[in-house]
Amino acid sequence: MPEIAGLTREPTDVTLELEAVKYNKNLGKYETYFAFPEDLDPALVTAIKRYVSITAYKQPLQRDLEIERAMQELERDRILENSPWLPVMLAPEKASLKPLIALFTKANVEHNNTKKVLASLQDKPIFSALVEELKKYNEAYIFHGNIKTKAGNVQITATHRQLMQLGQLGALVYLLVKTGDFICTHCRLDEVTKQDKIKAFAIHDITSKDFEYLSHISHILYCKDVTAYLNNLSLVAKCDFKPLSKTLKASGKNWKIDYVMEEDLDRRCETRYVLDKAATIKTGLLSSIDARVSDLSASGLKLTVAPQSQIQPEIRVTVPDLKLKNEKYKVVHYEPDSGVVRLCLAEDTRKEKVGSSVGSMVEENSAYFKLNDIARIQRLTHRFIWELAVRHMPSLSVLCVMNRFTLDRLKTVYQSDASDDLYPFSRTANIIPLHGFFADKGQAKPKSQILEAMFKETAQKALVVHCVRKSDNRLVFIKERDFLYSKLRTQIKTQLDESKIQLSATDVTAVRCHGATTPLTKKRLAQLSKLDKAMYDKLESMQAGYTHCIVITNMSSLHHDLVVNNLIAKLPKSDAQDEGAA
Repeated sequence: MPEIAGLTREPTDVTLELEAVKYNKNLGKYETYFAFPEDLDPALVTAIKRYVSITAYKQPLQRDLEIERAMQELERDRILENSPWLPVMLAPEKASLKPLIALFTKANVEHNNTKKVLASLQDKPIFSALVEELKKYNEAYIFHGNIKTKAGNVQITATHRQLMQLGQLGALVYLLVKTGDFICTHCRLDEVTKQDKIKAFAIHDITSKDFEYLSHISHILYCKDVTAYLNNLSLVAKCDFKPLSKTLKASGKNWKIDYVMEEDLDRRCETRYVLDKAATIKTGLLSSIDARVSDLSASGLKLTVAPQSQIQPEIRVTVPDLKLKNEKYKVVHYEPDSGVVRLCLAEDTRKEKVGSSVGSMVEENSAYFKLNDIARIQRLTHRFIWELAVRHMPSLSVLCVMNRFTLDRLKTVYQSDASDDLYPFSRTANIIPLHGFFADKGQAKPKSQILEAMFKETAQKALVVHCVRKSDNRLVFIKERDFLYSKLRTQIKTQLDESKIQLSATDVTAVRCHGATTPLTKKRLAQLSKLDKAMYDKLESMQAGYTHCIVITNMSSLHHDLVVNNLIAKLPKSDAQDEGAA
């Protein structure tokens, strides 16, 4: 047996008994069966079984099953790659959770103001309140922004249910919209099982001991910027503006949220290495600041200093262990709250000298620096987080392919068992009634203006609204324009106040696929190439046929509360002028 880390301390001879040799028709290979001797140490048998179960994720299945597995994983990867949802990994923190690291993709960076989304999750006390709400409802909407008060601008962060309890949703939304500096983030929570993490470590050949912080992940928080539905809201009637509650104000105690991204988004031109070395920054003739080097490259450094330290635009840095003495660096970015300083060599510095000294140091200690290469660490972290995220997508998703006929473009639907995104419709066996969201009402033949506009890319999103009448369970469709802008909205409010109806509002967003491959396409097809090269080539060429990913998300709770709180959307200026002319 080969020596395997954690399995045998020294080579161990084990005599096995041959039981049978059988031909596997599906694989076209002979399979040999062995039996362990009865007197073998049970601990060794357990260790071998564990090793086999882990390596099983790196072996191909039977041909048909392997093709099916590869297709499903390729499609799930495509949904994650082209989803507007931004996944944030969470870990336990006392009785609550804390945010650790976010996964950036091309689509979620385009569809979200990522800086504001992460900022809305950073406040420690408010994040704890958000977690409690998410554990109870699996969903929440969080408002983060500035409002003008007599005392000046005040930063607030609150969930929409907190504002409902305080009776201040209408007032706060009105004030946030008036200032214009805010974000509303839709959040959904899902739990990560131990088995999910074991699979992710095994599939990507990552040692959990080297990435302990990843093994602490217990939940995924999915975030999506839905400010577009609120940034033109106004009050229908007068509102009672109460004093601002202390629970809504920022505490100043923030979580640090890292992020990881696919290599195409990371535009660094030099290899960076993780380090922890003492450094000093010269601030005057006889004065200096202590610092720590977090990482370095041939022409850059990342330092950590005491929070709120005074840092000049150009500084001189000494790192004794790296043989850098009084080298001149330019500050690229400085975060006073965390004390993180990012530097690059000043133009008049001898770059060749510093670059060559870093290069020679890396060459002399290649084994150490290979393990601490940030690109490698980031790539493995990215793959692990991707594997977790792809198994817990928060919304119903539809993958679309090229076809002459609109309906035939809808290829595959992915939906978790716990999802309620189909409401007010329901799934029957494997039939998912998407016509309730897409089909034009009152048409003899199936037509869909929503799908045609999305495929022609004249529209990217739509809000599909229904009211369920409680007396007879009848479903009434309401046009998006009427629901958002017309007097019908006040009639709906009256019916909701009297509990005569239930409101269903569903967001439909289409994202054009960002190319034929995802960061894991080659990885997903690797096992299939061992079994059937022709099918491997076919699946690889099929990847160019996917055109869009349509995400369907139930947003009823937010839209219900906005209607009940007398908030109505103002027509965009261009639309209002067209109506006036008509």
